[in-house]
Amino acid sequence: IRTLEQLNGTVDYLIGDLFVWQMPPPIVGMSGCGEDDPNEISIWEEEEEGLHPVEQQQHTPFSLSDTVAFIDDRLRAVQKDLVTLLGNLDQDHHNVIVVVDNNNAPPNSSSSSITMKRLHRKQLQLKQTVRKMQAKMIRYNILTSYLLSNVPSSKYEVKFGARALRTSLTCYLNLSSTLDDEYTDDAKNNVVTSQYKKECRMKDEIMAYMVLLHSSAVLRAEETALPPSSAGEVTSSLMEESGSGWGALLSTFCKHVVATGNLAVAGSGGGCNSCHQSLAEKYPRWKWALTLACLAQEGNFQGYLKLLKKGPSTVLSPSLTALTKEEEVDNARFLLLAR
Repeated sequence: IRTLEQLNGTVDYLIGDLFVWQMPPPIVGMSGCGEDDPNEISIWEEEEEGLHPVEQQQHTPFSLSDTVAFIDDRLRAVQKDLVTLLGNLDQDHHNVIVVVDNNNAPPNSSSSSITMKRLHRKQLQLKQTVRKMQAKMIRYNILTSYLLSNVPSSKYEVKFGARALRTSLTCYLNLSSTLDDEYTDDAKNNVVTSQYKKECRMKDEIMAYMVLLHSSAVLRAEETALPPSSAGEVTSSLMEESGSGWGALLSTFCKHVVATGNLAVAGSGGGCNSCHQSLAEKYPRWKWALTLACLAQEGNFQGYLKLLKKGPSTVLSPSLTALTKEEEVDNARFLLLAR
């Protein structure tokens, strides 16, 4: 099984390089851009055999559908490896607890405390990385499903894209269910607090996508002029546990945000100051998407389109006069994918 670093690098390479350029990397010794994976190059060069080495320096971009098919196949393998990796981590956690119990070490003893802290830190770093990986795959699947929405099924299978999107959304929500609890112990650490805010911002983004996708499914289901949606479509079955109507939006929010946040604050004896923020401040994108859903439910599509164009409002502290470059890019990307 591949390590977490290898899996993370694979996702970055597939989505950040191959998807963007729709072609393999330059050949070693030709472009001077460094070393490349010969196995990866050989896959892409199957159709270029017989060309002169000098001519191979300039690759012809593959079609978007062929590129996505290539990437999707490898992302499915990444998801399988992640399941095994996370399972091994849980087993390691169980083994450590068993060892501590067998040694009759008090829970607060120095040795057991250090061991548990190291394991907790390892779990936190792993979950942070996997959540980021799932978020990247969610954004990728939303974009590809839109770009390839009009191509024939022989070029792109919508049901496979929908399944991949649901898998990433489910994995992300499961991993983020303990988000508040993970950060309460180190609330006074400025670095940890900053990371926590970034994680909340990402969770807000992902849940907003869920609202918009679910709203699309409800609107389509209520439109009698259109044929019933199939189980393979992107917008279906995103919140099957909470129902298929508008009420599923609030039920999902209560399950993944309100309940977990209350448990974290109750168990921390004070906890992180960010945990005491109002939900509207912590999750402005979710609130914006929920407002869009309300307008759609009322049939106020003129107001819906106006709010969609405006985008979500962000609450800035008085000392913050401008957004950072990273925040500007993040806002622009979110609004693009949301629309």
